[in-house]
Amino acid sequence: LRHPPTVRVRVGPPVEGLTGEDLDADTERIMKAIADLLPVEARVRHEPTEEQLRRTYPKGKIADTDETGRRPGSD
Repeated sequence: LRHPPTVRVRVGPPVEGLTGEDLDADTERIMKAIADLLPVEARVRHEPTEEQLRRTYPKGKIADTDETGRRPGSD
C-alpha cells in the first residue's frame, strides 16, 4: 500500500467482576464496558434509513431481495 490508512485501537481498563459462572452476566458486563468507551453520540440507537442501507450494499445487490436465511460468509 502506498498510503496505508491510520488505524487507532483504544483499549480500556480490564473488566472487573467477571466470574465465568454466568456467561450472560459476564457478556452484559463486557458489552457495557465497551459501550462506555464509545463517544456519547455512538451510544444512541439509530435506525438507518433505506437510503443509508442502500449505500452499504455491495455492487449489484438488489435492495428488496430477501436474505433473511442467508448466513454471512456462506456465499
